[in-house]
Amino acid sequence: MSKAVQEQVEQLFEAVKDLQSLEEIKPHCEAFNEFINTKTSYSIKSLGTVLSRAGFYKKFKSIPLEQGKNADSEPKHDAQGNVTGNELKHYVLLLCGLDKSHWEERNKSTRVSDRLENGQEISPDEYLEVTGGAMRFCQIQ
Repeated sequence: MSKAVQEQVEQLFEAVKDLQSLEEIKPHCEAFNEFINTKTSYSIKSLGTVLSRAGFYKKFKSIPLEQGKNADSEPKHDAQGNVTGNELKHYVLLLCGLDKSHWEERNKSTRVSDRLENGQEISPDEYLEVTGGAMRFCQIQ
């Protein structure tokens, strides 16, 4: 399904890249969101990754932004939730994909740190010995 998402991202980008008002951009975002919500089954945890792989965020960050025309200012926060400044974001990034609460839920995930804490420590010497042996084995074959 990610191929279909990639095609939708490309269509959305082509449709709105030159538009200069929220009123013009919004219907395209609504159609994109309807596609994501009805034609895909990605969870909140995976949707951000799928969109990123499809180039969604990169494409819309590449467009020259103008406050009130194709973009709006949004506060930036540090890890403690304090506002550290503002960031200009294309309307598509504000209207499509994950909203603020979804990003917060997604970023709360501790699965990587849990794996690291519960994982096995690797001895650097043992790692180098094993990988070196594997390299020598591959060269012999």
